[in-house]
Amino acid sequence: MSHVEVARAFRSGKCVIAKDARLWCDDEDINPFEYLERHLRGDWGDLDDATINNQEQFVTDGHGTLRSLFPQVGLQVVTEADWSTTRVIFHKDNF
Repeated sequence: MSHVEVARAFRSGKCVIAKDARLWCDDEDINPFEYLERHLRGDWGDLDDATINNQEQFVTDGHGTLRSLFPQVGLQVVTEADWSTTRVIFHKDNF
């Protein structure tokens, strides 16, 4: 897979794809990096407006847990509150 430069909305820290998410993506032929990139650009996916507004404020303030939800593909992307780690995880609630 080729490296893609992303115009980031915030720093992500270490990026990790959880084992269950990786297996899910392999089985379903999903590219998890697409959803990681969307998250890093500030695309929060399928979240309500209040949550999106809170996250936009976190980006402005430079701290806070950031989450993107992509239920159509069963993935969630979470950046820890200290922004040290961003994880792609399997979102089990929809599958």
